[in-house]
Amino acid sequence: VVIAGATAPQSKWDTDGVKLRSAAISLTIL
Repeated sequence: VVIAGATAPQSKWDTDGVKLRSAAISLTIL
């Protein structure tokens, strides 16, 4: 349970990071 709870947030942060990076690239292109 502890491990699952520790890995889930990390996965969420990675996903958010990808979204932010994609948004930044899109803004840069524009």
